[in-house]
Amino acid sequence: MAGGLHLDPDRITQGDGASMTEVTFNDLPRMMGRTFSDPAGVMRRLMERRFDRSTLWSAIVLVSVLSALSIELTFRITPMPSGQVVPASAMTFALIIGSFMTMLVFAIYYIGQMLGGAGTFPHVLLSTVWFQMIAILLQLAQIVTVLVLPGLLGIVTLIAFGFMVYIWLNLIDTVHGFGSLIKALATLFIAFIGIAVGLAILLTLIGATAGIGAS
Repeated sequence: MAGGLHLDPDRITQGDGASMTEVTFNDLPRMMGRTFSDPAGVMRRLMERRFDRSTLWSAIVLVSVLSALSIELTFRITPMPSGQVVPASAMTFALIIGSFMTMLVFAIYYIGQMLGGAGTFPHVLLSTVWFQMIAILLQLAQIVTVLVLPGLLGIVTLIAFGFMVYIWLNLIDTVHGFGSLIKALATLFIAFIGIAVGLAILLTLIGATAGIGAS
C-alpha cells in the first residue's frame, strides 16, 4: 500500500519498500536507553519515521494500559495501612491515563503553536507516546527498588522525576523546534493549567446540572 506502513519481523519499512533509516524493533531498548542522555537526538530520529495517526492512537491506548498495570502493581506490592484498598481498578486507571494523555496531546500541540512552535500533530502525539514509554520504564525501576532496596525508594523517585522533567522538556522543544527549554516549560505549564481549569469548569457544570436535576 503506497505511502503506508508495513510491519516486517525485523524492520519497519515504508510502503514503497524503502527501509526506514536503520530502525528495527531490536533498536527500541537501545533508543530508550539513549533517551536518558540524548532525548532530543532520539526524538529527531523518531520524527524521521512516518507513523500514521491510527498507529499512534493505538500506541496511546497501549501505553495507557501498560501504565495502569504498573500503577496497580505498585499499589499491590507497596505496604498499605490496614483496611486501605487499591483506589481503582486497572481499567479505571487506563481510562484516566488515556483521557489525560489525549487532552495533553491537544494542549501541547495548540499551545506550542501559539508560542511559535512548528510541531505537527502526529509528532506531538509521537513524543507523548515515547515519553509515556520512558515513564513506564522509570516506574518499573521504582517497583524493583521497592522489592530489593525499599530504603532507597525516595532517592530513586526523586531521580526518576528529574529525568522525566528533563526528557519531557527536550521532547517538546525538539518537536516544536523552539530551541529553548524555557518555551518548552511554558508550553507544558500552560497545558497543565488549561487542562486543570477545563476540568474544574466541567466538574462545576456537572455538579450544577446534578443539583438542578435533584431539585
